[in-house]
Amino acid sequence: MTRALRLGAILALSLVGCAHPPAGEPPAPGGLRLPAAERRAPAGPGAAPMLHVPLTVTTLSGQRLARLTLEDALARAERFHPGLSAAEAEVQGAEGRALQAGLFPNPELFARTESAPLSGSFSEQAEYVVGVSQPVPLGRRLSVARRAEGLDRDRLVHVRDGKRWGVLMGVQSAFATALYWQRVIEARAEDVRLAENGVSAARARLAAGDAIPAEVGQTEVELGRAQLELERATSMQAQAMEALVTAMGQPSLEVGALEGGLEQPLVLPSLESLRARLDQSPAVAASEAEIAVQKARLELAEAQRTPDVSLELSYRRLGNVENALDVGMRLPIPLFNRFQGSIQEARAELAAAEARGRSVRNELGRELQAAHRTLSRAVASAKLLREDILPRAESVLQGAETRYRSGDISLAELLPIRRDWTKARLDYLEALNDVMQAWTALLPYLY
Repeated sequence: MTRALRLGAILALSLVGCAHPPAGEPPAPGGLRLPAAERRAPAGPGAAPMLHVPLTVTTLSGQRLARLTLEDALARAERFHPGLSAAEAEVQGAEGRALQAGLFPNPELFARTESAPLSGSFSEQAEYVVGVSQPVPLGRRLSVARRAEGLDRDRLVHVRDGKRWGVLMGVQSAFATALYWQRVIEARAEDVRLAENGVSAARARLAAGDAIPAEVGQTEVELGRAQLELERATSMQAQAMEALVTAMGQPSLEVGALEGGLEQPLVLPSLESLRARLDQSPAVAASEAEIAVQKARLELAEAQRTPDVSLELSYRRLGNVENALDVGMRLPIPLFNRFQGSIQEARAELAAAEARGRSVRNELGRELQAAHRTLSRAVASAKLLREDILPRAESVLQGAETRYRSGDISLAELLPIRRDWTKARLDYLEALNDVMQAWTALLPYLY
C-alpha cells in the first residue's frame, strides 16, 4: 500500500521538468515583443512547454503610474490577470486527477457474527468473523487511467498557453491602440498651435489693413475645429487606456502616459516561414493533445472490461473454543455489463476530437494567411506614406505658409493645404497602428 502511494507521488512529481527558452524571431515593429517567461517541460513526448503563471491574483486599487512601457504592461498582465490564474489552477487540478487515478484502492475491514442461535448461549455458539478485503485492479486499468489523466493535464497546459497568448496579444493590441491615440493627441495639439498662430497672423494682417474681418473669423473657426478634434482624441485615448488596464487585469490602475515608438523598420516575414510554425500554435497542440487523451480513454474503456478481483482474508472464532482462518476471493462475472456503451462513447469522442483537430488546422491556416495579407498591406501603406506622401505634403505646406505670410495666397487657399498635411500625418499614424495590430495577430507564430 505504501509503495503504491509512493509510486503515485513520483508520477505526479515527474510531470515537472527543466526550463528552456522559446525560439526567437526578429522583433516586431514598434518594439512589440513578449517578455521571456519561465518555462517547465511537461510530461509526455512532444508536449508543449509550461509557462509559469502565478495562482493568486494580486489586486492593487488606486495605484498610479506616471509612465508605462509595453514590457511592463505584459509583465503586469502575466502577474495580475485572473484568467491566467484560473488556467493554471485547472492544470494543477489535472495533476491531482492524474495522481488520484493511479492510486491503488484501499482495503476494506469487515466484521460480522454468524450462526448466532435464537435460543441458548449466544456467546458460546455464535461464530465471530473479522477480516480484510483487498480489491486488486486487473487489465492495466490503473496505469491506463493514470496515463489518460496525465495526457489531459498536458492538454490543459496547451489550453493555458493559448489563454496566455490571448491575454498578452490583447494587452499588446490595446497598448498599440492607446499609443496611437497618444500620438494623435500630439498631432492635434500641433494643429491647435498652428491654428492659434493663424489667428494671430490674421489679426496682425487685419490691423495692418491687409485682411478683412471675415478672414479673421475663418481662422477662429479653424481654431475651434482643431480644439474639438483635440478634445475628441483626448477622449478616445482615455477610453483606450481604460481598455489597456482592463486587458492587463488591473482596471483600477491609473497610467499617466505610455512609453514607446510607432516608427520602426517595417519588416514583413515570409508566409512560408509562418506556416512552418503553424504546428507550434497552442491551439494545434491542444487539439493534438485532445486526440491523445481520447485514445487513452478508449484504451481505458477497453481495459475496464477485465473485472477487478477482491481478495479476502478473515479470522473466524467458533464460540469460545475454536479458531479458524478463511481465505477467498470475489470476481465479478461480466455477463451483462461489458462496458460496451463506454467503449462506443470513447470511440465517438475520439472521432470527434480528430475532426476538431482538422478543423482547427484549417481555420488557423486561413487566419494566418489573412493576417499576413493584412500586415503586407499595412506595411506597404506605411512605407508609401512615410517615404512619399508625408515629405511631399510637408514641402507643399512649408511653401504655402511662406507664400501666405508674404501675401501671395489667401487664407482660403492655405487652409486646405494645412488640412491635407494633417490628414497625411494622421493617415501615417493609422497605418502604423494597423501594422502593430497585424503583427499582434502573428505573434504566436513568431516566438
